[in-house]
Amino acid sequence: MARFRFASFFLFAASAACFATPVNAAESCSIVTLEAVAEKLPDYQPWTLLAGGPGRCRFQGERSTGRGRTAEYRSASLSVTQQFFDSPKTAASTLKSVKAEMEKTYTLHPLNIKGSGADSFAYQPNGVSSFHWHAQIGNALLSGSFITQKGQEEVEREEVDAILSLLQQAAAQTATPEAAAQTQQCPYFDVTPLKKIFTGKFNVQQFGSDSCMANDGPKTVLVFSLHKPITLPQTGQTDHEGCQIEKLPELGENGQLHTNCPGGKKRAKLSFIRDDMQYEYNLVLAGSAEPNTQQKSALIGLAKTYYDKR
Repeated sequence: MARFRFASFFLFAASAACFATPVNAAESCSIVTLEAVAEKLPDYQPWTLLAGGPGRCRFQGERSTGRGRTAEYRSASLSVTQQFFDSPKTAASTLKSVKAEMEKTYTLHPLNIKGSGADSFAYQPNGVSSFHWHAQIGNALLSGSFITQKGQEEVEREEVDAILSLLQQAAAQTATPEAAAQTQQCPYFDVTPLKKIFTGKFNVQQFGSDSCMANDGPKTVLVFSLHKPITLPQTGQTDHEGCQIEKLPELGENGQLHTNCPGGKKRAKLSFIRDDMQYEYNLVLAGSAEPNTQQKSALIGLAKTYYDKR
């Protein structure tokens, strides 16, 4: 169960910053192209790339035809995420844990795409028009979802076939050495403070242009996300979760560090707002001890390294 909880957090972190804001025109999706999505799923054109970059892409399609009683509106979203591990064995083990838990709730079906591991699977929740998948491609997991508001209770067979075709393209790209190399860099992480947060070897992965994660396996996980401010800065001594708030003027008037939270995993959250964007670092520990002084100082130093570059 502990392995699954970490795997679940990993999968959550991979999609932590999927906010519905169109990407910069210079960004693109290397996992699967916008042109391929539009070709395979024409019922939802025009398609837009909402989030792109190494490790994660999200597309949105919508079409409105007719007026009044004859009006018809269709919309869909397609999300694809890559997660790289240190070996195919680790990727396969993580997928097995996720699959074992998922099959308690959903009816799972084999996902047969070229190059995928034996435990790769897909499922469609009852009464919801969506299609979800998790596939092992070498030392990576290729995960995602297709969600539509077309009026039917489940995704149509021809749409599933179209998604499988897109996943074949995504799997081929995931298997390339370049795919892993692209995701193992994060512009919001600096190695020096990271070495003070993690006591040993750690991995870094980028998920699109606005989300990154560093982890040393099940012990320590650090997630970064960049998004429009979704909450006002806390002004009291504790936040809504009961965590203690420390002001960080070196990160501007909105710089804050939240620690000593009474519930959940031991953690520290640092955030600051600049240029109308919220920069957020979440450090989560698996043990019973709070983040120590060195880790908190390194977390502040990590954020300040990027803050001072702007």
